[in-house]
Amino acid sequence: TEQDSCSLDADTKLALTVCHGVTVPPVLSVPRLEYTAVLGQPLSLVCSADGQPKPEIQWHRERRPLVAGTHLHLFFNGTLHVPSTQRSDAGTYTCSAQNVAGGASHDIRVLIHGELLSHAAFCLRLVNSYRNTFIPIIPMLCISEPLGDTLLCCFAVW
Repeated sequence: TEQDSCSLDADTKLALTVCHGVTVPPVLSVPRLEYTAVLGQPLSLVCSADGQPKPEIQWHRERRPLVAGTHLHLFFNGTLHVPSTQRSDAGTYTCSAQNVAGGASHDIRVLIHGELLSHAAFCLRLVNSYRNTFIPIIPMLCISEPLGDTLLCCFAVW
């Protein structure tokens, strides 16, 4: 009979069996619960949902619905893309999936760090910040990178 005919949904990671007349609540797949982005760089938050019927995905930031525009793009596969991050993009995002059988949601934390500089640009900015101090010679200035374990060292003599 038609109700007994079932097919395997190959796109479903949980290998859900989909039968006519059967509804399955959304199951979210969120690969990461925290993202770190660099100011001015792109960011993509990934969220996909399986269920029967196919769930609709919505995004919220700080519990407010997000609307696609020039600053962010919402794709049908559930991905939220920000072409160029701003400091105001930091916060808690919620991916929600809903269908007639129910709903599911996951919170994702986004951190935005200041711009990363090339070693040369970093040194130039660091050395210039010390030009008006009473330190006539700075043999070596070192600082660790904001997003890594690398130690950057700059040499300057006035």
